[in-house]
Amino acid sequence: MTKFLCLSALLAALPAFAAEQEEGSRVLGTGQLVSWLLSTLAVIALIVILAWGVKKTRFRFQGGGRYKIVSQLALGPKERLVEVKAGERTLLLGVTASQISLIADLTDGGFKQALAKETAASQVQGGEGTHAP
Repeated sequence: MTKFLCLSALLAALPAFAAEQEEGSRVLGTGQLVSWLLSTLAVIALIVILAWGVKKTRFRFQGGGRYKIVSQLALGPKERLVEVKAGERTLLLGVTASQISLIADLTDGGFKQALAKETAASQVQGGEGTHAP
């Protein structure tokens, strides 16, 4: 990437070298050309650094709307669980690169009740056929 940027900057400077000197025309000197090249590279580097920083911090505008992300848990590079407050409701969503799925409605303890039922059912199934000596 840096090789490409350097080559592009040098190619952009070629017209200054190729300019024919006419009466009253001004051709950039070597010092001015180096100064222009360094300032151009500095601006390009600043743009790249800012883009990298925005990508790493996952900069997002927080709206003052009805929806709010309460918490999120990364499960993989592009998969996560997200707890969203939507008005009076709290939802648990599964988010992947290609879809968003409703896992549970956490409003009024609905998820806790479903989890307790599932845990009780799995303990009953697991408890059958096993006897302590």
